[in-house]
Amino acid sequence: MKEAKSPVGTSETAFEDPWALDALSAQGRALTTGDTAGWINVFQRFTACPHRELTDLGADLMRRVREMALCTLGEHALGEADHWVPVTDTWERASGIAAPVCAINGALDAPDRLAMADPLAKLVPSRQTATVSAAAH
Repeated sequence: MKEAKSPVGTSETAFEDPWALDALSAQGRALTTGDTAGWINVFQRFTACPHRELTDLGADLMRRVREMALCTLGEHALGEADHWVPVTDTWERASGIAAPVCAINGALDAPDRLAMADPLAKLVPSRQTATVSAAAH
């Protein structure tokens, strides 16, 4: 049985939340123009998500997130080919996953992201879900 599509933690995402749409749009603009600092600033917004301010998280955490993002960006170059390959037919193929799956949400994440784990995990035979209460994305 195919469940109705909703936002999924796969290539088949469907964001509707204004906060998520704004953040993803800003991240895309920064990436397209090669604005590394702008991309990292938006990336860091996902650490707090819509329910907290970045200043609530502490300087050490934000420094570590910035370093992680810089490391990730350092693996790529402006103008390189886009090697992203979308994974399709997620809903049809999920029931074939034989490995145990644990889908994890941060309770403070954006609503669209919170809606991702459960619908997909329910299709996997050996699964569980967990929510981290004081975490965002």
